[in-house]
Amino acid sequence: MKQAKICFNLLNYRTATHRHYYHIYEFIEALGLKADVRLHVMDAQEPPVFESPTKVLDLTGRGFIATIRRCSAIISARFQGYSIFYHHYTTGPARFSALLNRLAGGRTYLWHCIVMDALDDIVQTNKLQRYLLRLTFRMIHHLVTGTDYMADYYAARYPLRRDTIRVIPNYINLKRFDRSMVNPREIPDSLGIDPEKKIVLYLHEIEEGRAALLPEIIAAVIEKRNDIVFIIAGDGHYRAALEKRLKEWIDGGAVFMIGKIPNIDTPKYYGCANLYIMTSSFEAFSRVLLEAMAMGVPYIATDGGGNIRTYTPADHQEFILSKENWYLFPDKIIQLLDDPEQAQAFSDAGHRHVQQFSLDKIVDLFLNTIT
Repeated sequence: MKQAKICFNLLNYRTATHRHYYHIYEFIEALGLKADVRLHVMDAQEPPVFESPTKVLDLTGRGFIATIRRCSAIISARFQGYSIFYHHYTTGPARFSALLNRLAGGRTYLWHCIVMDALDDIVQTNKLQRYLLRLTFRMIHHLVTGTDYMADYYAARYPLRRDTIRVIPNYINLKRFDRSMVNPREIPDSLGIDPEKKIVLYLHEIEEGRAALLPEIIAAVIEKRNDIVFIIAGDGHYRAALEKRLKEWIDGGAVFMIGKIPNIDTPKYYGCANLYIMTSSFEAFSRVLLEAMAMGVPYIATDGGGNIRTYTPADHQEFILSKENWYLFPDKIIQLLDDPEQAQAFSDAGHRHVQQFSLDKIVDLFLNTIT
């Protein structure tokens, strides 16, 4: 019997999303099997389709009328007995539900897991936006984030009482990210990649803070080896600039720029890769590394400022590079590609480690944390 009554507020819905949201949809479905979930979707690009939630409301819209509809939906949920309001980046509705719950006895949780210093530089948030976010964090009952490292970061930056912050890690559907379920030649054959070539995959947002190091890394690897090709999948503001910097190798068939792909299709790309790389200068909780570990793909990564080390296994730390020693990237790539035994040991350690982030385990942790 379902016990907890949770009003889950989701920022975005699109089944073909290339971002992390598809993982959230899977989480909501799994959560709905164990709790009474009322789902509010703030921005749906198509009619939301979910099976397990008790009720799904599409609250897509802009302006004053949309705000009234969202506030009315939250009031309705509270009067129907929903006392736990969980918001996934929906800061405006979180402020309203926090105010309501302060008066009516419920609790408001807001998921937020972003290195805000880096985000402020990228999107150039204004003073009002920064004030509203700070106000939101003060109004809600509990901020929820992905690691103790990020909890300490929020507590210090805003500041917040550390004991009010809840930590729930990211998760992954291990049934979907299963290497045995994909054809490793589907993507290479579609791109005309020779079976003798080794494939290095970059699959992430293409923003300057995440992808700017790629040309130097790729140039250094290709200078030493002609049996390695790079597949770059993703999109972002830096994509045009990156394509310009990589044009020589794109034209020469050593680099393949794929563009954004739906998250539902990403296992096929991990499944063809000999190695995954992530080059972010900032990173909160990188779900792509969970995806790589689940698919048994060894990786080289920057440490994203340090947080990445907190949710990756000890056996991987040699291949997680700080900002100061990122120049070791090309040698590390070649090292793992040339040492099948070390690569296999890396993959095995990652596959064991990622089990603790399985969808079912984190759903249970979520319920134990917020109910």
